[in-house]
Amino acid sequence: MDHAVEMLPLVCGVVSFLILGLRVLYNLYLHPLRAYPGPWYTRASILPYVYWLATGELTSAARTIHEKYGKSVRLAPNKLSFIQSEAWSDIHGHRNAKRKAWFDKDPSVYLPRQNGAPSIVDANEHDHARFRRLLAHAFSEKALRDQEAVLLKYVDLLVAKLSEQIESPSGCILDMSEWTNAMTFDIIGDLTFGRPFDCLKNGKLHPWVELLPGAARTMTYLLALKHAPSPVFRFVVAAISPFLGARSKHAAFTNEKISLRLAEKTERSDFITPILKANDDKGMSHAELESSINLLVTAGSETLATFFAGAIYHLCKNGDAYKRLQKEVAEAFSSPGEVTIASTQRLPYLHAVIEEVLRIYPPAALSLSRIVPHGGAVICGDLIPSGTSIGVTSWAATHSPSNFTDPELFAPERWLDDPRFATDDRAASQPFSIGGRNCLGKNLAYAEMRLTLAKLAINFDFELLPQSDSWINQKLFTFWEKPPLLVRVLRREEVQSVRSKSESRTTGQVVGEAQDGRTCAVPRVSE
Repeated sequence: MDHAVEMLPLVCGVVSFLILGLRVLYNLYLHPLRAYPGPWYTRASILPYVYWLATGELTSAARTIHEKYGKSVRLAPNKLSFIQSEAWSDIHGHRNAKRKAWFDKDPSVYLPRQNGAPSIVDANEHDHARFRRLLAHAFSEKALRDQEAVLLKYVDLLVAKLSEQIESPSGCILDMSEWTNAMTFDIIGDLTFGRPFDCLKNGKLHPWVELLPGAARTMTYLLALKHAPSPVFRFVVAAISPFLGARSKHAAFTNEKISLRLAEKTERSDFITPILKANDDKGMSHAELESSINLLVTAGSETLATFFAGAIYHLCKNGDAYKRLQKEVAEAFSSPGEVTIASTQRLPYLHAVIEEVLRIYPPAALSLSRIVPHGGAVICGDLIPSGTSIGVTSWAATHSPSNFTDPELFAPERWLDDPRFATDDRAASQPFSIGGRNCLGKNLAYAEMRLTLAKLAINFDFELLPQSDSWINQKLFTFWEKPPLLVRVLRREEVQSVRSKSESRTTGQVVGEAQDGRTCAVPRVSE
């Protein structure tokens, strides 16, 4: 008996090894997806995928695999990644004769909400339709016209606050990633709760903003862990839940703001207004409201902050593009007051800049994975078996030479029928997704992008500091993990005179100080 007990660990180890070996052999030679190309290790095991996800390297790994193995690859034993524009319509498009069934969200890429209620992103087909009907009013054309004053208020406040920092002709060194984040957070706070977070007014970021990177990392780690057997995942989450502070605090901030908003009697419409009007079974429960608002605040601030930081970086690195944008805006408007949602729609180069930033630095860079329904589905001409996780890896798609000529080149001209880019497949870039579950706030986001870039181009010139030259080299933990974007900001009317003295500037600037040694104010996280 004692000998049998002593042998038990060895027997368990041998059995586990045999099971693992059989699983690897099955994945490589018997699995329904065995014909799809990819490295042997991604075809054999989920572990490489989990490792890349947990280390923030999944986007670059997927791109490398696509470059070597083609447009349709096996990223994990049961996961297929595509980069063709056709895949967008096949997977995410509206139902038609070709796409008859509903593709459910892949549960492995979404965490269960702490309150147990779904949001509009991870809801099932029935709940998603209900949520979308409720929120559609807040993102309608009429609502956008009403929201214009709110957008302009904070864009103008950003311009005013940046101008306050520039007290010398040599400009001021600022972290433009934080400044634009302050603006986007104020906007989403006002539109959602009827009041801002006052990041710009107070000159410091709200604690909620500071929590986002930590919450995003925590969520990514949990998603990686979710690929473990369910009992293991549940046990580990229960064990570490007291230490998931960032995620819990983020939810607590949401609940506090919602409670304050629900206690108010206001005539002004915001994102919550149409939800409150539907108080029957077609409305939202309080828990569903919390989950959806948490998502709206995060997506509506962080993704746009990512866009603006990326836009400023690439326009700094490509000065001719910024000059052309400034020229177009200057010729279109005789005063900043003429910059409106409608008037900026008539600026083709501004539109091209926006599309190019979204292509080369997409805020949502990973796959929005779906599960192939019962009976299988035809994706890019191939019948994919049911139960397969499928999706378009945005970063790999927009950086593939098969879709875009010289994909690493920041070239807004590719969106203006420039013959150099005649073979570009523009439909491969879908930053807001497509179909019935595309981003509900797409029009609002475009309006905010146009207004902000136009007003920045009118008022400022930007020079990237050497410390931020490689800013774009980032890891992805749900969102891009952005380092400080250090930029010298100058008023437009002072740019030419300052440049004429550029040779007299000293090198080795101290970050956060102007040329005259004056320290520039930057947003700080409140205590």
